[in-house]
Amino acid sequence: MVPRGRRPVAPRIGHAVDTAVGWTRLSLRTAIYAGTSSTVGAITPGPHLSQWLFARWCRATLRQIGVTVDAEGLEPTREHAPCVLVANHLSALDIPVLGAVLEGDYRWVAKRELFRVPFVGWHLWSAGHIPVDRKAGRKAVGPLQDRIDRVLRDGASVLLFPEGTRSKDGALQKFKMGAFQAAVRAGVPLVPIVLDGTQAIVRKGAFTLDPSAPRRVTIRGLPPVPYDADLARRDPDAAARALREATYARFVEALDGLRGAEGAALRPYPPVAARAAE
Repeated sequence: MVPRGRRPVAPRIGHAVDTAVGWTRLSLRTAIYAGTSSTVGAITPGPHLSQWLFARWCRATLRQIGVTVDAEGLEPTREHAPCVLVANHLSALDIPVLGAVLEGDYRWVAKRELFRVPFVGWHLWSAGHIPVDRKAGRKAVGPLQDRIDRVLRDGASVLLFPEGTRSKDGALQKFKMGAFQAAVRAGVPLVPIVLDGTQAIVRKGAFTLDPSAPRRVTIRGLPPVPYDADLARRDPDAAARALREATYARFVEALDGLRGAEGAALRPYPPVAARAAE
C-alpha cells in the first residue's frame, strides 16, 4: 500500500526519465533551429526566413509535448498590421503557442536576459526582436520606445506582454503602460490576444510539465481597441491610460467567458489553486 499523499516510486521515476528525455530532445531541436536561424539571418536580407524557422520550431515543440491549440479570431493581427499586439502572460509555454499560430511580420519585446542565452539569443538578435532591460527601470523606456517606433515604421507589428511578467497563479495582473504608449505614439491599432490554459501545463517557476493537466490551449484574437486620436495628439499619456483601461476590460471579459464565470479572470485559475491548496 502506498502511504497516503505519496505517489508510487515507479511512476515518479518514469516521469523523471520522460522529463530528461524531453528536455534533451527540446535542447537539440532548439540548437538546430536557432543555430540555422541565426546563420540564415546573417546571410539573407530581412527576418522572414528566421521567422518561418521559428514557427516551425514552435509547432514541433507543441507536437512533442502533445499540446493542441484552439485558436480563433486572429484575422485582426494580420488585417490591421502594422499594429501593437498585446497578450496576457501565463507561462513559458506562451511563446511557442503564440509563435505556432501567429502569421505575418512581427517582433517580440523580450527581456534582455533571453538575448544572452546561446542559440536562443542568437535567433532573437538575427530576427530583429527587441530586448528590454527590466532592471533599468524608467531609463529603459526611451530606447525601448525608439526601437518599437522603428519596427512599426518599417511595417512590422510588435508583440508585448503588458503584464510585464508571467502570472504566478493564472489571474490577470495589472497592465503596464509601455504597449499602450507605443500604440498611441505611433498612431497604430492595438490588437489584444487572449491566452488560457498554458498555466496549467507549465506553471511559473516549474521546469516540468504537469502530467495531469489538459494539453489544450485556447487563443482568442479580439478586434482592435479604439482610442481617441484627438486626445492622443493633445495628451498622449491620457490617451494611453484610457487605452490601457479599455484593453484590460476586454481581457477580463474574454477570460471570464473562457473560464465560464464572472470574475474568473481576476482569480487564480482553478487547477493552479487546487494544487496550491494540497
